[in-house]
Amino acid sequence: MAYVYKHIRKDKNVVFYVGMGTDDSYSRARTKHSRNRHWKRIVAKTEYEVEIIESNLTKEEAYEKEIWYIKFYGRRDMKTGTLVNLTGGGGGFLDISEETKQHFRDLYTGISLAERLGEERAKEIGKKISEANKGKSKPKQSATMKGRYKGKENPMFGKLHTEEFKEARRQYFLKNNP
Repeated sequence: MAYVYKHIRKDKNVVFYVGMGTDDSYSRARTKHSRNRHWKRIVAKTEYEVEIIESNLTKEEAYEKEIWYIKFYGRRDMKTGTLVNLTGGGGGFLDISEETKQHFRDLYTGISLAERLGEERAKEIGKKISEANKGKSKPKQSATMKGRYKGKENPMFGKLHTEEFKEARRQYFLKNNP
């Protein structure tokens, strides 16, 4: 069964997020993972409470209710209310604000951080990332790769393929992937 929940700032007693979940333990309502930056900034400043608004719904009913509550409280990015939701709800990316669309365009169109935020801000962010990673170990080799060559070096490492091999591989790919 699905449910709809809201997050309420304790300092201002204002609803700042509406969401839906499908787990029996209401863990999606309580988790801090997979939240947007606006939500994280609020939670870093103040405590919040979780209120389950409606439960025992089908997933479709929960989507409809989530959309309704988001419209009811209004979104901050659309300048219609207090919610930091970036979409209109319903499990999709409907009704995304122009600001959010531009943010994603900037991320995925090859514009560097320095071009977007300026050289000084990009350096500041780089330093913060560097500081956060100090003392952390690098990720370990995956279990599937361990022992693959049983102590021997990868026989293909550093070798160049001949033009004949490359052409044969191209032809094989074209034949098997129409």
